[in-house]
Amino acid sequence: MPNLSEAGRQVKKRRALTQEEAEALLKKTPASRKLYYVMSLYTGLRVGELEALRYSDVRWEPAPHLVLRAETPKAKRADQLPLHPKVVALLDRRADSASPIVKVPTRKTVIRDFVNAGLVVLDESGVQVPNARGETLDRHALRTTFVTWLSAGGVAPRMVQALARHSTLDLTMQTYTDERVLDLQTAINHLP
Repeated sequence: MPNLSEAGRQVKKRRALTQEEAEALLKKTPASRKLYYVMSLYTGLRVGELEALRYSDVRWEPAPHLVLRAETPKAKRADQLPLHPKVVALLDRRADSASPIVKVPTRKTVIRDFVNAGLVVLDESGVQVPNARGETLDRHALRTTFVTWLSAGGVAPRMVQALARHSTLDLTMQTYTDERVLDLQTAINHLP
């Protein structure tokens, strides 16, 4: 039976990439798409936000960050996001209206990149075979990875919610955090 939201819509079960899987993806990805994947993994930006991104949205002082124009994010807020050094290393220092990501890859291209990296298996008709837990990978799974990595890194849940720009903590922790990637043994070792 498919997963259904409270509104009765089918909900995809996505999984996060492990760090090793992300490295495999970046290693196998053509240079023309590397910035897209790095920005997705290290900013958590949605596909539409990445499409709308401009160099003029990047601020370098006092520390590198993005200033998302209010019309760009889902919540229609002018949010600010700090940038990870891996993103900074790939960005040009310019302030024009050009997009850092020349072309956001299609769903089909992303799946093909996942297949090439050995992360996804397709059946004979070209449909992705879910893992044993019924989970799949797609473009939005990169956002799930961002949230999961923050949680796994010990970032406070409220900070993860703020970085993901989610309306509720429940959305951040229940929908976007893949517990399979969390290091539960290390967490339990924090007990006295």
